[in-house]
Amino acid sequence: MNKITGVILAGGQSSRMGTDKGLMLLNSEPMISYLIKLLKPIVEEVIIVAKSEKYKVFGLSVFPDKMALKGPVGGIYSGLFHSNTEKVFVVSCDTPFITQELVQLIIDADNGNDVVISKHNDKLEPLIGLYSKNGMDVFKNCIDQDKLKLIKVLDRLDTKIIDLDKSEVDSSVFYNINTPIEFKNASNENRD
Repeated sequence: MNKITGVILAGGQSSRMGTDKGLMLLNSEPMISYLIKLLKPIVEEVIIVAKSEKYKVFGLSVFPDKMALKGPVGGIYSGLFHSNTEKVFVVSCDTPFITQELVQLIIDADNGNDVVISKHNDKLEPLIGLYSKNGMDVFKNCIDQDKLKLIKVLDRLDTKIIDLDKSEVDSSVFYNINTPIEFKNASNENRD
């Protein structure tokens, strides 16, 4: 087990979905529960960053954003703030298909970096990655200046990017669910 806190971001506005994504039932199970089960054997503790008290049903610590309406930058900052470990593994609640293989690959690539994320097909995946408390000041500074583009924040940190096109990881693990149509497609796929 790694001395890392798993941080599940579930505090988004869900404006395109129209309902709280993490609690939607995907194949009769809340989407977030796939991520809880995935992270628990790998990390020391799992916490949820969400404004809804409904997430307490999973028996984990639930924290609202330290500063509301600051998007993923605010969510990651909140996860770093509330974690008891130096490193946190961040996942977004709308990516239920990521694998332990991917999580461990990212963790193993860490060489004391502020951030380790991956990319595939030249697309960065910053909402599935390892973040260090070393970067908290940069996150806070960007939030204070209302500079909320996560990629721009990562440019100011020691960010390591793993190219997954050169690995065995199947890019379908990054499928994220933002709209009712994407949710319907995910429900219809047999992804176990």
